[in-house]
Amino acid sequence: MRDFPNSTTSQTALFAQDEIQIGRLTLIPGLRHDRYELEPESDSIFAADNPGITPARLKFSSTTPRLGALWQLTDVHSLYGQVAKGFRAPPYNDVNIGFTNLLFGYTAVPNPNLKPEKSTGLELGWRATGAAGSVGLAWFDNRYRDFIDSQFMLQCPGDPSCSPLAPTTFQSVNRAKVRIYGLEARGEWRLARDWTLRGAYAWAHGDDQSAGVPLNSVAPAKLVLGVQWRDKKGPFGAEAVMTAAAKKTRIDSSQYGAGVTPFVSPSYQVFDLFGWWRPAKGVTVQAGLFNVFDKKYWLWSNARLLNANAQNLDLFSSPGRNLSASAKLEF
Repeated sequence: MRDFPNSTTSQTALFAQDEIQIGRLTLIPGLRHDRYELEPESDSIFAADNPGITPARLKFSSTTPRLGALWQLTDVHSLYGQVAKGFRAPPYNDVNIGFTNLLFGYTAVPNPNLKPEKSTGLELGWRATGAAGSVGLAWFDNRYRDFIDSQFMLQCPGDPSCSPLAPTTFQSVNRAKVRIYGLEARGEWRLARDWTLRGAYAWAHGDDQSAGVPLNSVAPAKLVLGVQWRDKKGPFGAEAVMTAAAKKTRIDSSQYGAGVTPFVSPSYQVFDLFGWWRPAKGVTVQAGLFNVFDKKYWLWSNARLLNANAQNLDLFSSPGRNLSASAKLEF
């Protein structure tokens, strides 16, 4: 069985950048050229599972500029900004996927006409770094043309790409005009010699502007807080981390079909514990206890295509309390 044919992708990029210093202002212009080529190799296994489908070959190239600026206000505070063009070639498994699960009534079909994704991104931010720690705040606003929405649920049976093999068909598609903007913040504060408080927050808002609907692939807001202890004179360290995510609120219900109520991932808070030991140079032993309080929760990325009345919702939830350990040798 093959979900997609054996494929060879060739990616080449050439990048040039300069830094121009004018007092406390630094200008950073850059230019990048990308070349992408996809060569699928169909065999008897893929052909038997996907009769009548000829895998598509792709070849794209793009040149994208960017301009960044950094203004050092003081020895502690700085402002920065960047405007950049972007390019992303269609992934091989989006272009030539072929998978059918009749037991659960769905199929994924290829899209040989998938176009490269192009974007224009703006980022503005502020950073402060001092003896007690650091903090940063960034605002981003990205505009996309031919945005690649992987494994989109088609409106069946009306869509001509729907498969007759199963009632539900998924296909990666281009969305003509998409905007995603948001806010990111992170900081670190040294509470005492061996103790550090760390945090990060991310919020994003996405819209398919060509259809006038929310972009379902955008995750809800997320907050991560951690307290770390590291023995400066010894080989031990530990950290306690809380991860919290908001309930998913903006959903394009039309993607799920008439009469279907989409599953909404609820908010959650999860606590993890980590520890490490370095008994010798180049040797690290790590252990972690994840989801300490055995919380049942769903990541929106795993649950965004589910029906609220589905009987198998628990199958898509994240793991309960679990333990892992590892050892690493570097030489």
